[in-house]
Amino acid sequence: MPQTINIPLALRQVGSETYGPGTLAVGDFELEVNLDRTPNQGLNARTTATLVTVAFDMLLPSDPTWRQVGGTTFQGGTRTDPETGQTITSEYMGVALWKPNLAGRQIRLRLTIAGPSSVRLAGSLIVR
Repeated sequence: MPQTINIPLALRQVGSETYGPGTLAVGDFELEVNLDRTPNQGLNARTTATLVTVAFDMLLPSDPTWRQVGGTTFQGGTRTDPETGQTITSEYMGVALWKPNLAGRQIRLRLTIAGPSSVRLAGSLIVR
């Protein structure tokens, strides 16, 4: 059964933050992060110079080195869906997890804000 972890609305300063680590359950095979672009001072209210990078690192019980398993960068500014012409209001990224049948795996989220200003973010992290 999927587990949802809320990312509370907060003003994130320029720089990097690490959340976790947390232990994955045996059988967990995928992570999904969703970010809301619409809050006051959110991505839609910033210029394209504001960047939010989301990265997931995984640690296996037999390896002392954190390894990145997925990541992406979301750009500030209002984005429009080319097919519908509507403003894009959320961002999404999913990543497959290594060795879903292995106990003792750990995961952490790295969030990096770059650019001229802080950004207000909220969203969710879903573990399947």
